[in-house]
Amino acid sequence: MTQNDRFSRGSEASSQCLSLRETRFIDALAEGETHAHAASVAGISERTGRRWLHKPHIAQALRNRIAESRSQARAVLAAGARRAATELVRLAGNARPDSARVAASKAVIEASNTIDELEELDSRLAEVEAALVAGRRAR
Repeated sequence: MTQNDRFSRGSEASSQCLSLRETRFIDALAEGETHAHAASVAGISERTGRRWLHKPHIAQALRNRIAESRSQARAVLAAGARRAATELVRLAGNARPDSARVAASKAVIEASNTIDELEELDSRLAEVEAALVAGRRAR
């Protein structure tokens, strides 16, 4: 593998470089593709892709990529939640029903809340995992 075949994505540790194939595989999985399709996109076998997921740097890169996607989604939903709340307040004072917009506004707010809850759980899980790893190293 040449020097040009390896690079680092911005969200990953600066010391960790991934090959283009690894990055394509991770990106496809993070976008919700199946293992088979992600492997195909990366130009590897599905079996190789599954083996890669057991490599710590690949697993961490995938977690980082998913966290990055969630963060971006949360920002979009947070902006939408403010507009949705404003719309709900406006519609509450309006005499004519506009159930479609009300339902959509509620859905945006609920999605934003769900993403916040998932972010909190993800953070707590990472802390637990780090504590477990530290405990194993201390033995």
